Amino acid sequence: MDDDSPRLSIREAAALLHTSAPTVRKLIVEGALRGVVATGGPNGRRVYSTSSAAIEEFIRAHGTYPRARSRGESRLNRLERVVAGLDAAKIGLAASRTTAPELREVIRAQTDAIEKLNVALAAQDEAIQHLRIAEEARGRAAIATREAHEAQRAIVALYGIPDDISGLSAD
Repeated sequence: MDDDSPRLSIREAAALLHTSAPTVRKLIVEGALRGVVATGGPNGRRVYSTSSAAIEEFIRAHGTYPRARSRGESRLNRLERVVAGLDAAKIGLAASRTTAPELREVIRAQTDAIEKLNVALAAQDEAIQHLRIAEEARGRAAIATREAHEAQRAIVALYGIPDDISGLSAD
């Protein structure tokens, strides 16, 4: 790096940008953030660093994360550009007639559907957990019933009490 500002570790840079160390490494490799990649870390690993001036320059140009994530082009803008470039005849869609508001509505509807599916999955997981608890309780009840019957048979055998008392008289 050409500037005389203090060098920062990747972790320090990540904290300043409100992102992760891997993202800062990626920004340096892609050239979006000025930095240095040197060999010689532990086990011959690459060591990444940047400067406070480079961080300030990046923040002025792109902001901190999550605003900097797209670095100029939003996901919707990229989608609109892709859809605009589709050949409707090749894919069998009326892509050339699709408008940005329609795409936004489709994305919103898909997001709503995904949220509803996540709620349904959570409810299903909860039901499965309740079924497991009920099955465990049923198993415990079966064991307790079997133990009660065994105790009754032991008492009958020990005291000579007949199993069937219908033939006994009350005399």
